[in-house]
Amino acid sequence: MRGLLKTELKKAFQSPWFISAVLIGLACAAWCLLDAAKWVYGEGGWYEFREGCMRTGTIAGAPESTTLYNCWLGMSQSTAHTVFYRIFPLLALLPCGIGISEELNGGYVKAVIPLVGRRKYFSAKLTAAFLSGGAAVCIPLLVSLAATAAVVPAIDPVPYMSEYYAVSHGDLFSSFAYSRPLLYALAFCAVDFIFGGLFACLALPVALRSEKRIAAVAVPYIALLLADAAKGFLFYISYLEVSPLDLISVTRFNMAKPWIYGLWLAILVFVGVFFGLGEGAKRDIV
Repeated sequence: MRGLLKTELKKAFQSPWFISAVLIGLACAAWCLLDAAKWVYGEGGWYEFREGCMRTGTIAGAPESTTLYNCWLGMSQSTAHTVFYRIFPLLALLPCGIGISEELNGGYVKAVIPLVGRRKYFSAKLTAAFLSGGAAVCIPLLVSLAATAAVVPAIDPVPYMSEYYAVSHGDLFSSFAYSRPLLYALAFCAVDFIFGGLFACLALPVALRSEKRIAAVAVPYIALLLADAAKGFLFYISYLEVSPLDLISVTRFNMAKPWIYGLWLAILVFVGVFFGLGEGAKRDIV
C-alpha cells in the first residue's frame, strides 16, 4: 500500500495539470499583490494620503483599514480574490481529475487492480487526489500571504474597522480574528486545503460513471457553481452563508456558522470519498 500511495502521489504532484493549477493560482496571487502595492504605495494610495495629511496637519485616519490581513489573496476585496475563489474548485480538480478518468477508461487500471486490489487502489487514488487538490489551492494562498507581508505592513486589525475585514460575530474562528490575525489567516488556509482536497475527490464518482475525460472535472465544478447560485434562496431569509464557494473565502456577505461548514464537509466526504470508494470497490472493472 505504501508503494502504491507513493506512486499515486508522485503522479499527482508531478503531473502537468498540478503545475498548471498552481501557476494559475500564483498568477492570481501576483495580481492581488500588485493591487495591494498600488493601493498602499501608488499614486493616491495610503502612504501618499498619509504624507499629505501630515503636511497639512489633518487627521489621516486609522492605518488599520489597510493591512496585510485584508490585502492578501485570501482576504482581499480585489478582483483577483474574486477570480481565484470562482475557479477554486477547478484548480483543485485539475491535478487528478483527468488522470483518474484516463486510468479508469484505459488499460492501466486493469493491470493494477489484480495486483493490489480495488479498495487499495481507490484509497490511494483518493488520498493522492485529496493532497494534490488541497496543495494546488493552498500553495498560492501561502505564497500570497508571505509575499504580501513583505509589501504591506502587518498592522493588527481592530473591531471598529470591521467593515474592511468582513468578519461577523459567530463566524468560524471569529473569536480570534482580531486578537490573532495571522493565526486566523493560517486557519483559513487549512480550511481551504481541506475543502480543496474534498473538491478534488468528487472527480472519482463522476469518472466511474462517465467515459468523457473532461466530465470528471466539469461535472463537479458545475455542480459546485449551481450550489453557489442556490444561495440566493436563503440570502434574505436567514442571512447565513450556505455557498461552498463563499464559505472557503474569508470575504463574504453573510455569517458563516461552524455547523454549516460541518454539513458541507459531511456532504463532500459522503459523495467524494465514501460514495466514490464504495462504488469503485465493488465495480467490475477488470
